[in-house]
Amino acid sequence: MDSLEVLDLMGNEIGVSGTRAIAGLLAPGIDLDSFQVTDVRSVLAGFEGRQRIGCLKKLNLSYNCTSDAGCGYLGKAICISNTINRLSLENCEISDNGTYKKKNQIYIYVYIRCKYLRRGIERNNTLTHLNVAANRFGDLGAREIQTFLLRNNSLQKLDISRNRLGAQRTMDIAKGF
Repeated sequence: MDSLEVLDLMGNEIGVSGTRAIAGLLAPGIDLDSFQVTDVRSVLAGFEGRQRIGCLKKLNLSYNCTSDAGCGYLGKAICISNTINRLSLENCEISDNGTYKKKNQIYIYVYIRCKYLRRGIERNNTLTHLNVAANRFGDLGAREIQTFLLRNNSLQKLDISRNRLGAQRTMDIAKGF
């Protein structure tokens, strides 16, 4: 497995459990259910020398229903990975779920998952290409994109097409440049 550089699972309906399994390969030995992205330094200190998924450079999970929960796992693993330079999450049903239902409980839960993905991306210094086209980002998603653009210095290409962002959200994202 040390020589695997590209993993293309596009359109395989891997769902949340499959995404969690991939994230587990990227960050073996890490309890992704309890790991907080803010704990990266302490985790990385004990992470050296552990077997990872080799030299994986490109990960394509497009057209899989990874949804927001899967993005939570993936974001946690991405912040630890030091090899991935291309990540594609096109049409994976990622949202910031802008609907306010039941005292914001659902809204807050999903927003936290998007925040994990954003934190993972902004802390990853090898990621150069990110494709999150055709998802369902709203106001909060646009703010998360703006935030990681301000903090991530390695990203060279970002595809956010077909997200129905609108003029104001697009202007907010442009402020990240």
